[in-house]
Amino acid sequence: GIRDAIHAQADITEDLLGFKHAQMMLGWRDAYEAFLAIYTGDKARKHKLDAMDALFKAMFIDRNPAYPLFRHWHRQVEAMPEAPPEAELNPAAIPAAPTPEAPSATEAEDLPEPAPKPARLNRWVFNGGMLIGVLLVIGGLLSLANSGGLERILAAVLPAPEPTVPAAESAPAPVEASGAIEAAPAPADNLNAAATSALAATELPEPTAIPSEIPTLALTETPAPLPTAPLPPEGLTGAQNLLELYASATAAPFWDEDVFSLSSGAWRLGRSGESEGDVIHHAPAADLLNRSYGNEAPRRVSRVQAELALLSSDPSLAAEDIAFGLLLRDADGNRAGIQIQQVSQDVISLALVSGGEADIISQRSVSNLIARLRLDRDPSSGAVSAYFNDSRIGEEIASLPADAALEPVIFVKDGGVVIGLSAWEITLE
Repeated sequence: GIRDAIHAQADITEDLLGFKHAQMMLGWRDAYEAFLAIYTGDKARKHKLDAMDALFKAMFIDRNPAYPLFRHWHRQVEAMPEAPPEAELNPAAIPAAPTPEAPSATEAEDLPEPAPKPARLNRWVFNGGMLIGVLLVIGGLLSLANSGGLERILAAVLPAPEPTVPAAESAPAPVEASGAIEAAPAPADNLNAAATSALAATELPEPTAIPSEIPTLALTETPAPLPTAPLPPEGLTGAQNLLELYASATAAPFWDEDVFSLSSGAWRLGRSGESEGDVIHHAPAADLLNRSYGNEAPRRVSRVQAELALLSSDPSLAAEDIAFGLLLRDADGNRAGIQIQQVSQDVISLALVSGGEADIISQRSVSNLIARLRLDRDPSSGAVSAYFNDSRIGEEIASLPADAALEPVIFVKDGGVVIGLSAWEITLE
């Protein structure tokens, strides 16, 4: 079933790739179990709807493979009737049905005698007639087949087959060219000649020449290329996926691949070995955002959100040294954001970052270190609100000017700590 498939997906991924690469699969499994427990539980309709609505607020819940099933369960619960009144649930409140009185001896004598059961002769007659009819039909078909009448009937009913064109009369050139390509790759000049002759035989326009050499993409430290599609005068608006921006520039990275890299389809930030640095701050440059999204995009950032997971940490590090988070930063170095710090194996602390200081707000018990972080910026005042797993953390942070150009920043302790990014996007006004 679906449950077994989701569990198998998570278990196999964890067995083959390890726990750190199975974070997303494990999250999908836990979300499925949570929805299933609510749907099959004995809670009232309102409690089930409230619990499901709370789970639907999770970031990227719509990427779960079972998301359509979650919505189906939600509709099923919505269609459930409300809880019945207390009187209906209390058996004592339901009046007992009257017990029928036994008929008297006189009444029993007047009751009619039960009618005798009809004989089963009609059923045997019907079955026998059906068997005789089937035997007659089969005998008639065999008689027609022996006399050749069946073939004449089928020829009159079925349409005549279309004549088959001999292989020599058809134009085999395109098929032969395709077969040659599948059998063994030919040089580009031979492909051009075969394609030109085949198309000429069928009187099609001359095809565009295939380049004889495929350019090799080299990893250089050149800036990312400008977008090929023209941007609207007002620039792009709404949610913009930063990881797609990075993925489109992996051939010519504009970042330090020693600390931020794409490995096995997952983005990683941090250094597993020792380092003399303090904290790694990584962000796309403001001019890159402006070139990619247009119309002074850094000044139009109203939100940044990311899904981060702790992939590995040096066992020799103290728990308080394992920290990472999300920031908005202006050109003058002013910062506003949220930081996660490990207190113990299953406890973390959440802190608001203002300027260069981190003020601890609360502590949370967690089963795994996967965090959905979000920063919302008020366009009129510049105040920033921080969210952890869609829950508001502390008060607004008023350390950024309202008209400042901002960079979205991911940060992590330098040396011994590596985090993974499964989502990173900004919202532009």
